[in-house]
Amino acid sequence: MLGTLPGGSESQARDVSADGSVIVGSSDTAEGQRAYIWTKETGMLVLDDTMMDIQSSARAVSADGTVVVGSTGGTADRRAFRWTNETGMTRIGTGELDKDCAALGVSDDGTTIVGRVDFKAFRWNEAQGIALMAPEESSVAFDASNDGTIIVGGMGPVFSKRKAVRWNKSGAAQDVYSNPDSLRSTALDISPEGKVIVGAIDRHTAYMQRHDEDLTILGGLNRDDADFVSDVAKGSGLGGTIIVGSSTGYDGHRAVRWLLSE
Repeated sequence: MLGTLPGGSESQARDVSADGSVIVGSSDTAEGQRAYIWTKETGMLVLDDTMMDIQSSARAVSADGTVVVGSTGGTADRRAFRWTNETGMTRIGTGELDKDCAALGVSDDGTTIVGRVDFKAFRWNEAQGIALMAPEESSVAFDASNDGTIIVGGMGPVFSKRKAVRWNKSGAAQDVYSNPDSLRSTALDISPEGKVIVGAIDRHTAYMQRHDEDLTILGGLNRDDADFVSDVAKGSGLGGTIIVGSSTGYDGHRAVRWLLSE
């Protein structure tokens, strides 16, 4: 176990660096929820101890563990942040990002940050600032390819008919999964090279899609007697041969991995 921050009783891990040496997430403390960074050498530390008076959560980390993104503040008043050891925790963007927003993903090279501002997906980098991926439609962005040129997430109404999409470098959207009989689908992760996308359909069916191939339903644990079932794929590795996420089984909801052939 990773433990908690001082005064805390619960914590969750949100992301891990490519070599597994840096883990980020959030933990409760006597002052409320705070973002943390963990390494084997230091254990769990508050991400920025100069921001202890503000609620925060770390959502993603770059491949080398040097860039962390997330949000500060409470519900309906969040602000997206970017953290490095040199700069500490700094807000990103201006204008649109002064609204309620959260950074939910970062490219492996740490240059591109994605998330949502109000109910609009955004892409941000230092050179170009913020770009809304679907200015006229409700949307959210969850992850970016290694160099930030491909973004994945969902587009459509928040509680119904949202569809999993990928946005290319120019900002054009392409459906990952679109079925008129499906209530909603979401793309939650994309592999570094941009060729494997994973997520969930109708909140309880995990899927994987390799580049230019049909979508693959991953299946789940045995659960014939379960009252509610849910399978969600949240990450991938080794060219889509290892998928991680969660599934409902006889013993409840558990973290799982799917092992697939190339």
